[in-house]
Amino acid sequence: MENMERFFILALIISVFHLNCKSQNLLRNGDFEDVIQNDGDLRIYLDTFYAKHWFQPTDCSVDIYRDHSICDKSHVMNMLASLDFCINTKSGNYSIGIIPISYTGYMEHLTGMMTEPLKSGITYEVSFSIKYYYEFTMAASKGIGFKMSETPNIFSFSSNQDGKLQPFYDMLFETHPIFADFQIDEYIIDTTWRTIKTEYIASGGERFITFGRFSYENDKKIKKQFKKIRSNMFVGGKAEKIISKNRSLVINNFNNKYSPTRSELFNYYFIDDIKIIEKH
Repeated sequence: MENMERFFILALIISVFHLNCKSQNLLRNGDFEDVIQNDGDLRIYLDTFYAKHWFQPTDCSVDIYRDHSICDKSHVMNMLASLDFCINTKSGNYSIGIIPISYTGYMEHLTGMMTEPLKSGITYEVSFSIKYYYEFTMAASKGIGFKMSETPNIFSFSSNQDGKLQPFYDMLFETHPIFADFQIDEYIIDTTWRTIKTEYIASGGERFITFGRFSYENDKKIKKQFKKIRSNMFVGGKAEKIISKNRSLVINNFNNKYSPTRSELFNYYFIDDIKIIEKH
């Protein structure tokens, strides 16, 4: 009897160990906890993202935020002083802040690396937590999601003089559309954390996941509007009329308020606790 009990306990331990190994998160630093220290010089983040194993594939400016529990100058904070505030993160000490798309077509994307390539034909559960940031204008778009890839950069067009890709919709997708593997086809305006889960069947070899907004179907009019807005960015111009009268083709203003002085926080989201787990 004693030997049988030992055998049962050993089998249980092996089973639990096997289950834990199989259900591990394949995404490196999916909760952004492992950060790069700056030693007092925030300029390091001009070319390096705040969290390890993540990078910005275009010349955009994704942000990082501290939890209220570590809201002090000794922890990693945003370069931009106007965004140097703390939030209630979903998991741990840090979350990211991202603009999927703005009225001008400006976009932010962030790419993370996996611990190993995904296996062909295998189903993976991808989950992440998201919440909307509301300060004055509740303006939101549909379609934030992700794209899997074998290579680190899915974009290859419209670079600037520094060789960095211009982060504008009509430039990134000028000749080749890139559609999301998964996107949220609703306006997310929850100001509390919401967890999104979906399944992804791997083609095989994917090692990177990029978050953001990707191509719209039949986007000729959208591209034209972005160019018009950017060419008329002055007070009283066509751009201000399009935005203030809620005529954007991609962003809906829910409370009919407009504050151009805080335009960097229009259509703005926090994302945290990202997981990619093999299903069984």
